[in-house]
Amino acid sequence: MILREIAQDLFNLAPRTGALVHCVSADCAMGAGIALRFRTLYPGNTAFCKAQNPPVGTAVRYVSPDGEVIYNLVTKAHYWEKPTYESLESALKDMEAHALRHKDLALAMPRIGCGLDRLEWGKVKSLLQQVFGDVDITITICRPSPKGGC
Repeated sequence: MILREIAQDLFNLAPRTGALVHCVSADCAMGAGIALRFRTLYPGNTAFCKAQNPPVGTAVRYVSPDGEVIYNLVTKAHYWEKPTYESLESALKDMEAHALRHKDLALAMPRIGCGLDRLEWGKVKSLLQQVFGDVDITITICRPSPKGGC
C-alpha cells in the first residue's frame, strides 16, 4: 500500500484517478459535512445507497452515470450517532474486498471519520495501514488546506 496525504480538495483532484471514499450512516442521510457534498455532486449515490439497506460495517460501491466510483463506508446506524473504530475497520475490510474484486486500486478520501464523526486521525490512519498494508493499492488522503477544502 502507498498512503499519501495532500492538502487538496477531494473533489478537485487532478488528474482524477481512482474511487472516492467517505463515511455514511446506514440511513444514508448524507445531510452534513463532506457527505452533503457527495449528495450534492452525486445525487444518484444517495438513492442507490438507501436502496441497498446497508448494515453497519459494510461498504456500498456506487458507480455514477459518468463512471466515477464512490465507496460509502457505513460506520453507524443513524446520522446523529458516532461511529466506532470497530465499525470503521469492518467497513474498510469490506471496501478492500470490493476494491480488489473490481480492481479499484487507487482510492481518494478525506481523513475519514475524523470530521463530524470525531475519530482520531492517528488511530484511523493505523487502521488503514493495518487493513491495506499488504495490498497493492494507493490511498490518497485529502486534508483540509488553509483555504478550506476536504
